[in-house]
Amino acid sequence: MINTSIIVCCYNSSLRIKDTLIYIARQELRSLSSEVILVNNNCTDDTEAIAQNVWNECGSPFPIRIVNESQSGLSYARRAGVLAAQGEVIVFCDDDNHLHPEYVATSHNLLIENKEIGVVGGRGYAVADGELPYWFTTYQGSFAVGVQALYSCDITRRKYVWGAGMAFRRLDYVSLIKSGFKNIGSDRKGNTLHSGGDSEICRWFVLVGKRLYYSEDLVFGHY
Repeated sequence: MINTSIIVCCYNSSLRIKDTLIYIARQELRSLSSEVILVNNNCTDDTEAIAQNVWNECGSPFPIRIVNESQSGLSYARRAGVLAAQGEVIVFCDDDNHLHPEYVATSHNLLIENKEIGVVGGRGYAVADGELPYWFTTYQGSFAVGVQALYSCDITRRKYVWGAGMAFRRLDYVSLIKSGFKNIGSDRKGNTLHSGGDSEICRWFVLVGKRLYYSEDLVFGHY
């Protein structure tokens, strides 16, 4: 049995995927097993080849698999990744996220030890090539940067957890899909900035009585 599956959804991610995979390769899994599911959502660049080369350079610390999803949209890519995964716990790592070394193991332990939690998320900080604009801190939450609460706690009343770094039990998600839950929106699609797929997933969990949780111990950079 695989303990964790890290889902990385890609659309023309060749310029971003290297650092993302390097951070994944540095995960301190302790005794946990893991896999990376890289979802190719209609890439027209060499994302796949670059990803495989980077992973090989990192020593292939655990398996990586490529999954193709022809329906454009982050929601569809995430679903394809989860349904192809084998891990107990799913961690969404966007193609521009830098997960800190304990992220995957901490997510796994929180969800396995607390069955009432449906979805867990963490805190992000901005990674940029240059100086951020003066207005960024005011609106950083819209970029999945900052905190989702003042401290680790139940945030079900907030109604959503950021998709960046989101984690949940795979079988819970599969059960929801089999029960008829489905995405209404596509979320990110090509260069169009649709959003809301993370909120949809969270709402599914809440509707069946699960809780949303924020952990300040889960830290990621967001490019």
